[in-house]
Amino acid sequence: MKNLNFLLFIILLFQLGCSINSKYHIAHDLYMDSNYATAIEHYDNFLASHSQGSLATRAELERSDCYYQLGYKAYEKQNWLLASRLFYLSNSIIADSKLDECYKELAIEAISKQDTSKAMEYYSYIIQYLPDSELIPEMLFNRCNIYLAKAENLTAFNDYHQLWSNFPDSEYRKSIQPKIDILLPDFMQEALELKANKEYEAALDICFRLSKYPSKLQSDIINEIGNLYWLMAESEITQNNLKKARQYYDNVYEHCPERKAETLARIEEICSNFILSGNEMEKILNFDNAISTYSKCFKLVENHPVAAEKISKAREAKSKYLQAKDKMRLAEEKERLKEHKQALNLYTQSNNLFSTSEAKNKIFIMQNILEAEKDPKTFARNIVSNYQNGMIIKNVSIVEDYMKEKFGDVVKPSGWKVTYSIGLYKYEVRYDILSTFGNFYFAWRVDLKTRTVSPSNKISELLETDIDEVLGQVE
Repeated sequence: MKNLNFLLFIILLFQLGCSINSKYHIAHDLYMDSNYATAIEHYDNFLASHSQGSLATRAELERSDCYYQLGYKAYEKQNWLLASRLFYLSNSIIADSKLDECYKELAIEAISKQDTSKAMEYYSYIIQYLPDSELIPEMLFNRCNIYLAKAENLTAFNDYHQLWSNFPDSEYRKSIQPKIDILLPDFMQEALELKANKEYEAALDICFRLSKYPSKLQSDIINEIGNLYWLMAESEITQNNLKKARQYYDNVYEHCPERKAETLARIEEICSNFILSGNEMEKILNFDNAISTYSKCFKLVENHPVAAEKISKAREAKSKYLQAKDKMRLAEEKERLKEHKQALNLYTQSNNLFSTSEAKNKIFIMQNILEAEKDPKTFARNIVSNYQNGMIIKNVSIVEDYMKEKFGDVVKPSGWKVTYSIGLYKYEVRYDILSTFGNFYFAWRVDLKTRTVSPSNKISELLETDIDEVLGQVE
């Protein structure tokens, strides 16, 4: 029973195969008899149930030729529309070789009816979908003329650019060129307007297209390309896109070699500005930002020597500055504990590592405190003596000598006296000149910690500012 079922299955398969093969052979016989329309129907019927295998491939090729043969008959009768549809369905190289001619003739008919839109469709199909067609230069020429007639100049130039680039020896390119040349100033003006609006990429695109073929404006166009790249580079600089800026600067002298020196000088100027900015940051001890700013030079000039040196020194300075800060912290702690000698030593170490106004001031104060702790009165007297190159001592002597000259021995000076005043390290230094004709009481407060000297009364203040006025008060 099993063997019988298997035999029946084999017979069914054989009958099915014979049926499929017979469908192909019917179509093939019709094809060989040149009955192309009916053959196509049978090929479609066969391929609907048998789309794989060598037989299906033969069927597709023969069906394609059926469409071609039908299309060729329509072509011979100059039925361009029907022929184009059949050639299209043929989808073969040989059909395409005739399809472009059909579309050309259909375009001619459309032009005769003043239907330029339809003609443009046919031109565009050949240009876009039949890349091997010998008619493409003619189609570009025709389409370019229509664009010019419609004042769509940029679009016309796009077609001309394609014609000039791909078919430089074509008569159609030579025929259309004089019309395009007339448009060049307008295109240049459009590029300049785009540049004025900072639409640099669009302006550059126009200039590059214009630069692809010889013209009397060639030099101006190339210069404008250099100008546009320069502006693009400057724009990227303002946005801190330095690598991109360098690329655009390189493009400047790539297209305009005579501008190389100018461009490299501009790049170095920008780097110099980064160096100066980094220097200012170092002055306020902002080392990380200084290093970052110096590093920007490398995006414009690889291994920029000045930037490399500045970065090295800034890193060294940062290291010393951090060590100096640690010394300062230790010194401040010693100062808080009134261990002034140790504090002075640490402040000095800090300043030697990295000199700052803060460290220098602390050294000055510590030295003053140590002097004050040894002998505060002598120190106060010395401060007054040295104040403004001895100005106080000198002027007091002038007043005293003047009074002695005028009044003689009745003038009794007290000599310099130093007494403690209110406040830590605060002392008063006095000098009195007494006589029966009048007295002068000079007094100054001295801050031993800061060596500041302040007059304690009006006459002392006047002595510093107007010695003649003081002498005028002597009776």
